Amino acid sequence: MMMQFACTARSADDEDYRPLAETPLTLDFAYDHGVSTLADPAVWQVTLTNNADAPWRGVVKLEHCVAYDAPRFFLPGFLYGRNRGEAPIRVDNRYPRLRAGTPEFPASPWWMVRADRLSHPAAFLLDGGRWYGLSAAPYFVRQNGVLQPWQPGRAGTFAQFAGFTCSLNTGSVGYTLGYENAPWLFVQSHNIKPRAPMGENCLTLAAGESVAFPLYLYDFVAVDGERTLYAALEAVYGLWHTPPRPGTTPSHAAELLAGAVTRDAWLPDDKNYVGITKERSDGSYEQNKIFSISWTNGLSAAVPCLQAAHRLGDKTIRATALACIDNIVQNSLDPRCGLPNETWDAENGWSCRGWWFDGMYTGGHSGYLVGQTLYYILKAYRLQVCPRLRPPRLARLCAGRGATAGGGTQRRRRVPVYPVGANGRRVGIRFPGQRLVLGR
Repeated sequence: MMMQFACTARSADDEDYRPLAETPLTLDFAYDHGVSTLADPAVWQVTLTNNADAPWRGVVKLEHCVAYDAPRFFLPGFLYGRNRGEAPIRVDNRYPRLRAGTPEFPASPWWMVRADRLSHPAAFLLDGGRWYGLSAAPYFVRQNGVLQPWQPGRAGTFAQFAGFTCSLNTGSVGYTLGYENAPWLFVQSHNIKPRAPMGENCLTLAAGESVAFPLYLYDFVAVDGERTLYAALEAVYGLWHTPPRPGTTPSHAAELLAGAVTRDAWLPDDKNYVGITKERSDGSYEQNKIFSISWTNGLSAAVPCLQAAHRLGDKTIRATALACIDNIVQNSLDPRCGLPNETWDAENGWSCRGWWFDGMYTGGHSGYLVGQTLYYILKAYRLQVCPRLRPPRLARLCAGRGATAGGGTQRRRRVPVYPVGANGRRVGIRFPGQRLVLGR
């Protein structure tokens, strides 16, 4: 079985990657088993050796090259296809683009990224109806002084991250020992850092030291086009998944989380939860409220707390959650249209001009907030009034009953009732052809 790999290295004091023949390093590949399918990837045992009499520090790059025509790349969680590299790039929100030639920022014909910036430790290439890809350890550890690739169940002291690459120039996906975030590091769309100098990203090999690691290779027909990637990611997940470490019971975890949110994030005067709290140097706290009815804070915090309160039997968590829900249900509706306002602040009251207003270019965001608001209100009703009912039966019950937030029901006719309001007021949300009534 043959492999096409381009192997280069960049030492800590060098400016570029050079063929291994120009370095004191050697790489040996030994085929182990497998046939390159998702169920049975081809496994190669790779050994990197520093043949010098002195330590070597740097990054080693292994690029798996294929004959290509119009490749599309998939570094999960980082780059899909070409990340819209074919689209205009002089835009406000910037992100990594893949484009051939010598394009301007933020596009490049190649990318390198630290392994933990991907959702899965793998890189795939789709071209000519076939998938090509590789997977390897996302980082290395030292176990009893020996440098080894991390794998599920292996303990050790963290040594260094690995990385992954893709390149339109060479038609390749690759793996690096050590790593670079290059040609830029995207922290987010408005926080982009230049390529860092060689330093903490380097792998260190002592004089004469070797490190061996398995490399999993894939080469299979894309029977379902790009959608075959789903199965590939499942296969990679199976290679590296580690079950969560034993911690505490689910009920205790819910108690800790909901209790912390209620204790430290609840703002009684605002009847909402704070979004971000920063501790100042003098020990005081700065609160960034960033309220919304169902995106940041609001119902998206209150309803999970309400759910936890019911399971825990905690009256304090329940009371604060209901206060937030009730405030939104009773006061957010705009009488001009019957739809909810999306945010509230002490200066402007209820409005649709939230902290996100000047950065949003589409009205679809309002639709998302309103839809999620209704979902959370109905979920809160189900928790409060009939927690043991499944949705179909719940819907039939709601069609003919009213109820209070405390859990009692009262027979109603014709008008569907979805009560949540703790103070018993009736509030309506109008839609074409129907009316939902929240509260008795």
